[in-house]
Amino acid sequence: MKNQTLIETVMSKIPIPETAASAGLFLVAIFISRVFGKWLERRLARSQSEGFIGEFLTKDKKLLIHSIRIIVWFAFIVFLSMIWADYIEKIFSSAKSLYAPIIKGVVIVVIALMLYRAIHLATEILLSRLTPVAEKATLRGKQRMNSISQIFRYGSSAFIFFVASLMLLETFGIDLKAILATIGVGSLAVGFGAQSLVKDVIGGVFILCEDQFGVGDIVDINGEGGLVERMTLRITQLRNSEGTLITVPNGSIVNVKNFTNEWSRVDYKICVALKTDLEFAIKVLSDEAEKLKNDMPEDITDNPEVLGVDEFQDSAVVLRLWFKTAPLRQWVVRREFNKRVHKRFKEEGISIPFPQRTLWVKPEGITLPPGAEK
Repeated sequence: MKNQTLIETVMSKIPIPETAASAGLFLVAIFISRVFGKWLERRLARSQSEGFIGEFLTKDKKLLIHSIRIIVWFAFIVFLSMIWADYIEKIFSSAKSLYAPIIKGVVIVVIALMLYRAIHLATEILLSRLTPVAEKATLRGKQRMNSISQIFRYGSSAFIFFVASLMLLETFGIDLKAILATIGVGSLAVGFGAQSLVKDVIGGVFILCEDQFGVGDIVDINGEGGLVERMTLRITQLRNSEGTLITVPNGSIVNVKNFTNEWSRVDYKICVALKTDLEFAIKVLSDEAEKLKNDMPEDITDNPEVLGVDEFQDSAVVLRLWFKTAPLRQWVVRREFNKRVHKRFKEEGISIPFPQRTLWVKPEGITLPPGAEK
C-alpha cells in the first residue's frame, strides 16, 4: 500500500501532457533528421540539376544536410522550450533576462557560420566558371582571378565577423551608439598610428587594379624573391626557394620584378676558350637551340635568338642567346639546354675554359734578354 501510494504521488507530480508532447516531438525530430536526411541525400545523389544551383547542391551536399538537421533540432529545442515554458520560467527566473539573448546569440553565430561557408563555396564555384573566360581574355586571367578570389574571401570574412559582432553586442543590451561614438573619438588618436595600415590597404588596391603581380607569379619585391602564395589588401606573402615564408606589407613595396608576367626569357650565356672557332661554336649553339625549340614547343613560344659574341674575358669568349618561354618555364628550359650544350660541346671538341694564369720564374744568376722582364 505504501509503495502504491508513493508511486501515485510521484506520478501525480509528473506533467503527463508536457512529457507526452515532448516524447512525440523528440520522435518527430529523429524521424526528420535521420529518415528525411537520408532520403534527401539519396535524392541529391540522383539529381541531375544544372546551372549554379545544381552545382552548389552537388558540390556541398553535406553542408545542406547538416544545415537541415541543425534547423530541425533547433526547432525541437524551441518547441520544447514553449511546452515547458512555465516550468523553465520558475526554474530560471533569476536568469530570465539572459534567456532570449542567449538563444538569439546562438542563432546569430549559426547564421554567420553558414553564411561564411556559403560565400566561400559560391566563390569557388564562380572561380571555376570565370577562370576559363578570363584566360581567354588575357594570358594572366588565372592569376588575376586567384588574387581577386583571395581578397574577396578575406574581405567577406572580415565583414561577416564585424556585422555578427555588432549584432551580438546589441543582443546582450550593449549600447552600440556609445561604442561607435567612442570609436569615432578614439579613431582620431589611433589615426596617426593606423596610417601604415591605410597605406597598406591602398597599396593592395593599386597592386590589384594595375595587375602588378598575382598569386602564382615569381617576383622579387624589395630584394626578396619567391612565389606569391597569398595576397590580401594588406600583405603579400612569398615562398622563396629555401621554403621560407616572407610577408611583405603592401604599403612598403617600392620595387617589383615580375619574372612571369605573360611570358619569360632565358638570357643564356656560355664561355668558350679563346682559341675556339667562334663561327663553328655559334653554329653548334644555334643548332641545339632549334632542336630544343622543336622538342619543347609548349615551353618555348618563339624562335631562339642567337646574339653571337657578347664579350671577351681574361681567358674566355662569352656567347649569348635568348629563349622566349611560357611563364614559369624559363628555368626548365635553361636546365635542359645546359645538359644538351655540355653533351654537344664534348662531342664537337669545344672546350669550356677555366681560369688560367701564366707565371714567369727568373732563376738566380741568369740574365734575361732586354725587354723580357716586361
